[in-house]
Amino acid sequence: MHARTPLLLLVLATFLSAQAPDLDAAAKARAAAPAALQSITAKDLAAHLKELASDAYQGRLTGTAGQQKAADYILNHFKRCGLEPFGDLVEEGKEERGWLQRYPVTLRSVTSDSGVQSAAGKALTQHGAWALARDQVANGFALDAKAVWLGASKKSDLEKKNLADRIPVISVAMDTSGDEKMDVNAAMMRGMTREFGSVREKANALHAAGARCGIVVTRQFNKAFLSCANMMAVYPGKPEVRLKTGGAMGMQMSFTAKIPLLVVAAEDALAVLSAMGLDENAFDAGAVFVESKENLKFALNSEDVECHATNVVGVLRGRDPTLAPEALVFSAHMDHVGLAPDGQAFNGADDNGSGTSTLLELAEAASKLAPDERPKRSLIFLSVSGEELGLWGSSFYAEHPTWPLEKLVANINIDMIGRSTAAVPADVISVTPTFRHAKYSTLAKDAAFLGSAFNLKLTNGDRFYSRSDHFNFARKGVPVVFFCDDEHIDYHMTTDDPEKIEVAKVERIAQLAFLLGLRTADAADRPATIGAHTDWFGEPKPAKSGK
Repeated sequence: MHARTPLLLLVLATFLSAQAPDLDAAAKARAAAPAALQSITAKDLAAHLKELASDAYQGRLTGTAGQQKAADYILNHFKRCGLEPFGDLVEEGKEERGWLQRYPVTLRSVTSDSGVQSAAGKALTQHGAWALARDQVANGFALDAKAVWLGASKKSDLEKKNLADRIPVISVAMDTSGDEKMDVNAAMMRGMTREFGSVREKANALHAAGARCGIVVTRQFNKAFLSCANMMAVYPGKPEVRLKTGGAMGMQMSFTAKIPLLVVAAEDALAVLSAMGLDENAFDAGAVFVESKENLKFALNSEDVECHATNVVGVLRGRDPTLAPEALVFSAHMDHVGLAPDGQAFNGADDNGSGTSTLLELAEAASKLAPDERPKRSLIFLSVSGEELGLWGSSFYAEHPTWPLEKLVANINIDMIGRSTAAVPADVISVTPTFRHAKYSTLAKDAAFLGSAFNLKLTNGDRFYSRSDHFNFARKGVPVVFFCDDEHIDYHMTTDDPEKIEVAKVERIAQLAFLLGLRTADAADRPATIGAHTDWFGEPKPAKSGK
């Protein structure tokens, strides 16, 4: 799920009271569903999830090879399901379409020859986070010089030092004691203030002492640093991604310093210390000044690569010649946030391996419908990228739809549905827009009606209304429903792994989404926005009287 500024994430989810739907009618609606509904299984969901949330996809960062690998997996599944490709035109002026919809991005990457080497040319660092000094990015930077170990020196300790022709190595301490209990909001806030603030302070101190570059070492990256680095730093395998078109907001922030700066931990940090004749005890040193016997080689080179990020679009045509030109869109984003500065992958099993696996199962279930079971309207299966960076892929689709926008009757979006939390227990799913929302619709009302048939209660997800890809359909006037769980301890962390996903719960939500989509696409009327109500099945909320 697309992140927001930490202060905006402090709002607590609240359960909604609701008049009980007709349980018998909901159960009968499920019982009357085509047999294809039962093809959506926890076993198949787990298989897709195990693949897509594996290290092989390197965190599926938009525009990278990992994201394209995910797109290939998805389009090959759509092919096997017999869907019709409905991405970009294969050739301008012709009707044939491919599976992919492309939009341009620029990747600013640290090249493979960047890092720290010994005097003999042996690479000492494999990972680490780079701060790009803007005036030195374009032309690169290299320095072959003696290294100086400065320990935990502060600015005042360096005031009379001249580091102009040296490679300074300085330490920071990162406290990991609270990692297991620190949520993403606390981690982001602390990372931006304490961890990155400390690193920037060290860089400024080195610059003031005449240094032209610097290396910061620490024992271990803590959760706050990792959480922040995936938005602020660049490093091997984690470029800075920039959108080249308008109409979407970028979320990546650049971490700049007055000098080229590399922050390394664990084995990378120990390798630097070892090359200077030091061991791990050096981490505990205060302000010191120890010069290496041999030179180190420091290099930072970056490059801008113009490429395309991709959405995958497949269609199952409706059975009714009159209504088939209209379509319902099932959507989920395939991307996540890439690699961490220590080389771990942010695998994003819940965010959004759970939603992507569901989309694949929805497509397969639709392909198993008999001709007379297909809904009257068409079904579009849309896997988008760029969600984590600002809803880029869905924004591009909304602005450049491959299906006429006025013919889109609804969007069912799925993002993070695999974890139970205190706010969203095992028998609950978060939904927006709720009956309290101005954009509450008959689509959301039908979701509430069907929920009981799948042992699912609905809770208030309105704080997520603008946080995932449904929002780009909603702003175009398309009725939407968004299913999600809630932010949990592993949200946007390297610990969001497949074994933590509750696939039995995902199965129920996926089946609910499928039945909701079938009913909507087969109904005589399009979904309609009905505005705020007193309850899921209550009366319209009275308008506020003027003064």
